[in-house]
Amino acid sequence: MQNIILPLLSIPENQPHQSTLLYVEDNPANLLLVERLISRRSDIKLLTATNGGAGIKIARNHRPNMIILDISSVPTFLIGETSVLVDFHHQINLIAA
Repeated sequence: MQNIILPLLSIPENQPHQSTLLYVEDNPANLLLVERLISRRSDIKLLTATNGGAGIKIARNHRPNMIILDISSVPTFLIGETSVLVDFHHQINLIAA
């Protein structure tokens, strides 16, 4: 199986640490699937949240390199709490699925 989205999390040469992925998903089956897939990648640290509000708190505290949102969480991130993305001092890849 090819890595489709994970090349977006490649670690730049000047960053010797892991990339961080925040996955916001309220469906336990989807969450488990992504956890299992990411567990195969030692270069990616996975953070999870089951709703947009918790995802915002995690994003503010951990500054992930990428956020994958359940489509139902998009309004919380992009409308109600836009500062969660604006406050970051680095680029964040954001995928809503």
